[in-house]
Amino acid sequence: MKPRLKGDGEERLDLRLLPGVAMAWLCAWLAPLLPIPVAIATVCALALAALLRFSPWLRISLAVGSVVVLVVMLRVVAIAHGPVDDLASQHRLVTIEATLTSDPRFSKGTSFGALPNEQVRVDLRVSEVSTYEGQWRVRTPVVAIGDSAGWREPRFGQTVQVRGQLSPAGSAEPIAALLFTSDPPQLLSSGPAPLQVSEQMRQGLHDAAASTRPGAAGLLPALVVGDTSSLTSQLEQDLRDSGLAHLTAVSGANVAIVLVSVLFVARWMRVRSYWLVSTGLVAVGWFVLLARPQPSVVRAAVMGSLGIIAVMSAGRRGGPRLLLAAALVLLLADPWLARSWGFSLSVAATAGLLFLATRWRVTFARRMPQLVADGLAVALAAQIATIPLSVALAGQVALLSVPANLLAAPAVPPATVLGAAAAAIAPIAPLVSEWLVWLAQWPTEWIAIVAQRTAQTSIATIPWPDSYVGGLLATIVILTSSLVVRWLRRRDMLRALHVGIAMVVALCLLLGFVLGPGRWPPRGWVVVACDVGQGDGLVVNAGEGVAMVVDVGPDPVLMDRCLEQLGVESIPILVLTHPHADHVMGLPAVLEDRDVDTLLVSPLTEPAEQVEAIDRWAGDIPQVIATPGQHGVLGDIQWEVIGPVRVIRGEGSDPNNASVVLRLEVRGITLLLTGDIEPAAQRALVTEGIDLRADVLKVPHHGSADQDYTFWQAVQPAVALVSAGEDNTYGHPDPELLEALAQANVVVGRTDVDGAVAVVAQEETIRMSFRS
Repeated sequence: MKPRLKGDGEERLDLRLLPGVAMAWLCAWLAPLLPIPVAIATVCALALAALLRFSPWLRISLAVGSVVVLVVMLRVVAIAHGPVDDLASQHRLVTIEATLTSDPRFSKGTSFGALPNEQVRVDLRVSEVSTYEGQWRVRTPVVAIGDSAGWREPRFGQTVQVRGQLSPAGSAEPIAALLFTSDPPQLLSSGPAPLQVSEQMRQGLHDAAASTRPGAAGLLPALVVGDTSSLTSQLEQDLRDSGLAHLTAVSGANVAIVLVSVLFVARWMRVRSYWLVSTGLVAVGWFVLLARPQPSVVRAAVMGSLGIIAVMSAGRRGGPRLLLAAALVLLLADPWLARSWGFSLSVAATAGLLFLATRWRVTFARRMPQLVADGLAVALAAQIATIPLSVALAGQVALLSVPANLLAAPAVPPATVLGAAAAAIAPIAPLVSEWLVWLAQWPTEWIAIVAQRTAQTSIATIPWPDSYVGGLLATIVILTSSLVVRWLRRRDMLRALHVGIAMVVALCLLLGFVLGPGRWPPRGWVVVACDVGQGDGLVVNAGEGVAMVVDVGPDPVLMDRCLEQLGVESIPILVLTHPHADHVMGLPAVLEDRDVDTLLVSPLTEPAEQVEAIDRWAGDIPQVIATPGQHGVLGDIQWEVIGPVRVIRGEGSDPNNASVVLRLEVRGITLLLTGDIEPAAQRALVTEGIDLRADVLKVPHHGSADQDYTFWQAVQPAVALVSAGEDNTYGHPDPELLEALAQANVVVGRTDVDGAVAVVAQEETIRMSFRS
């Protein structure tokens, strides 16, 4: 039956597959979390419900949900019942042969040696695993994590041999294990010939771009194939702040721009009918090969191709059917896509092509050439459609995102097309490739300038709730704004004005509540002294969801709540300055809900009862004894252990004086975290001649009266953090100490009075924010 027509002649959208896609997405998101017996029961329940006398589309949706849960269950069983999973559960040392299913991804890691190191993360498909007991042939996905040494050369599709320790992976991941390795891999094969040609094309583009203008040198490879290895950290941050970061990821928009260009040239050369379709398929296949046939790229190719097919032919009539059918097929083939932000971005971008670019290309073509109109409509529509997801990922709104994208959008198609052409021709005509890159650098440089100038504006970004809440709020704002625009165009102007005013007032009130001064954590926070009662619990911001934690307080509930409010999911380094209960008893809750890689502990193992408890709670997590000189880099943090310089006996509390003392640099701010060191340990630091100057000092021993003022003169802090419990019986913090700090113009934040205290870096100033 054909869809009915609206009164104005515009065809109704065919969204009959939408309930099935929604059910598939929901089941795919939840199914990996279900135990096998519950999953089996869910499959049976959904299948039986699909046989009841519901409407046909509801029955189809229930059947689709049953199939998705069944697919997930079978995949989980296949992964979990094999030699790799068994070896991982025993944390065995193994040697594997595996094929890279992603390029190595590098990030700053941690080091306890003389130099900071860099970590690598790479997806592998294991073909052979061996121990001293035997050897097994498998086909199992794992993720390797370890030192970056030796991982610069291997590329997607190549086969390597590597040695490491297997550990279990999370249940929500479609992998059998994590492989932790410090050994460099041994390259066994260079991969299939097509991938070797692809690597030559990518390297040719990279080499040609290296000699261009500074902004284009790193941005052009990122723009064309998602290669961000040469992108400077400053430009990367500018792209995020200006709302242009999506340009550096391979998406359906990249595929669409290349496909539109190829089809335009083919039509100009009078290619028609099946030959035109074949040309388009070859172009998409070539681009997938160039950008590496990883799952994210294949998804982008599927979505981008469907979007262009819909825009150029079916449009609003057949486009939604194509999009929903593709999403359903992809979710059935790989249910873990439901948890992928990249897949969500691809679906949103394709929806933008269908519902926005379809009309915009016609409007733009009245004022510019068709090729430019198509490229501009595709780039702009994809950007606007993905704003809610981009906002949810970034945790901020780029206020100038729309004007920045409007300014950058005309440059995206020529830069992408010229860069892709340069890569294609690089292996056979490098001089021509360099000439094409020389042309491509100008639109690319323009994009870099737009990003830099936009990010430098004082109102470039505002904080926004992240994750699903932020995405939902952004969607509501965009949809409401769209309705107002339609009312202004088609309805009574006075009524539309009233509705618009009411919407703006409500939106301002909502944003004032969500994003106002009470927002927690405040944007730009560097360190938070958690309100954990009479004890210490400090969190240093290393980046999105990552932190260095120093002590965990006496109360597991309070420390867990603080970390949850700060959005901390990963703790590469957890420092226990000394094993007193008010610094370590919160450890179980911290370890239960977060990934902790290493414990850095005091050299003095007293009191024994607490040390034994730490050992029991930590389990297999490595414990490293702190010694002066240890240092490393963790995200935004540069850290160094400066104490204890020696174990001091009989001059106060021995464990207190053996507290781990850290000096950290975080985004231009110096922190000195001192545990509970008493005057003897404070004097030892001074006499060692260590540079103790710091902007922020965690006041030793909760602000007790036992302080050495030569230590304070050496530190000269601008901000002092006192972690103490309300109405505690110890008299912390000491009134005389507080008076001395006031006379020295030191700003004091106290957890007993202010609640959780955050130190915030804004430009060249430091301020404090509180959460009671």
